[in-house]
Amino acid sequence: MKVNKHKILHLLFFLAGIILLQQGISFSNSRVSFMGKHSRVVVEKDIDPSALFYMESDLALAAEKNIRDKLK
Repeated sequence: MKVNKHKILHLLFFLAGIILLQQGISFSNSRVSFMGKHSRVVVEKDIDPSALFYMESDLALAAEKNIRDKLK
């Protein structure tokens, strides 16, 4: 079975990009104050972060209420 070198090169670039993206997010979380604060609040208050992405759903409304209650 012959492996296409071009495909392997693309795969390596893709994997490197994913790793760089993950490291960039991690770095920005620790360096940018509002992102770090947001991350700490989500962890400390045990907030489901996935609920924050569904702004129009009932889940988002419930999460918003839950966040407001926990921040009081």
